[in-house]
Amino acid sequence: MTAFDIVSSSVFIILYDKFILPLIIKVTKRKPKPPSELQRMGIGLAGVTVAMIVAGIVERQRRIHAANSDKETSSLGILWQAPQYILMGTSEAFVYVAQMQFFASQTPDALKSLGISLSMSSTAIGSYIYSMILTLVMAITARNGKPGWVPSNLNHGHLERYFFLSAALIALNLVLFVISAKRFKFTSFEKPDLEATNASTSL
Repeated sequence: MTAFDIVSSSVFIILYDKFILPLIIKVTKRKPKPPSELQRMGIGLAGVTVAMIVAGIVERQRRIHAANSDKETSSLGILWQAPQYILMGTSEAFVYVAQMQFFASQTPDALKSLGISLSMSSTAIGSYIYSMILTLVMAITARNGKPGWVPSNLNHGHLERYFFLSAALIALNLVLFVISAKRFKFTSFEKPDLEATNASTSL
């Protein structure tokens, strides 16, 4: 299923510049103003929120089909999960590409590598925080002999609740991001005039 995530993310990045943007220009008869890096990150976060909600709905249906089946496995086909992975991949394309461009554009030339590394480290920190949230959720929900929301046998848990909780946290993150983005002022780093620099050096 991860292939749907990776392929959809890669395909969207290629299609956006080659087909989607030219199609918009052809339909509207004018070249639209492309969204900024912060706007694209906001669109991506909104898409991830929707993907988590879809994942929760699909998981709830999977558990219903598993409960009505004589076997441990659900009769609901695995391809029902494809839309949430495709939506997640498309949203990640919005977020990660815009994030890399944002960090690269808002740092001086001498610190470009540092800006890109900060972008990658923010993703890594997010993964650690997500793992901590999962541990905390299991510690709270797996009390008094209960299996918790995310047990080893998902048929005995409530994974859909964890997806809905994730959607709520991402939505909260989106609100905080929008507030911060509106207050952010872009910095333009002018490249030095090489001709003037060479002239002054020769003098």
